[in-house]
Amino acid sequence: MSASSVPADAAGLGDTERISTMLREFIEYFKSDAGKGEIIQAKSALPEEGQACYKASDYDTAAEKFTKQLAAVLVSSPIDHETEASLYANIGSCMHMLDELEISKKYYTKAIETFENHCSTSRLTWLLYGDINQRRIDYIKGRIGSLAMGKKPDKSKYLDGYGKEQQWSAYELGPEGQEFGYMDYVNPLSWYKYYTAVPSEDGTTEGNQAMTSA
Repeated sequence: MSASSVPADAAGLGDTERISTMLREFIEYFKSDAGKGEIIQAKSALPEEGQACYKASDYDTAAEKFTKQLAAVLVSSPIDHETEASLYANIGSCMHMLDELEISKKYYTKAIETFENHCSTSRLTWLLYGDINQRRIDYIKGRIGSLAMGKKPDKSKYLDGYGKEQQWSAYELGPEGQEFGYMDYVNPLSWYKYYTAVPSEDGTTEGNQAMTSA
């Protein structure tokens, strides 16, 4: 799908709440002549910015960063559905932390639908690590369950690139502005590492972006 053909309602989320409105505005901006040149930069810079805001408990700003990144993903061709799904979950987590529970549930649900309908675990990855895509889905379903019980996510925990729950150190959850090593950044839903090194068949490692990962 080309940027020019992406509808303002590309995410299928309606237009009744502020995140959907923000997403629609960002999509329209990235479709404009002024915004087209910023898409690549948005997709590379916003993940770290959003993660840093989430770690600093600035959930409103984190949600805005993730929403802008989502818009950049949606106007790109082809759409990276793993990143798309992970960003829905990131936004859902921000709304969860802000006690905007109905909005949170909507984005968690959209994340699950995207993982189920557009993502899958490759055969090799399945053999090595199991069904990572299903672990992501189950993890997000657990978040929806916590919504029903009135519980907030544990900000210190995340699901890594192999579908295993991990925990940030106190250092990684330090004050805003603290310097983090690039590989220390994880998607703050907190589900998956944004970049993860996956062993290749020849014994080397290669970076795997987008939420085999997120």
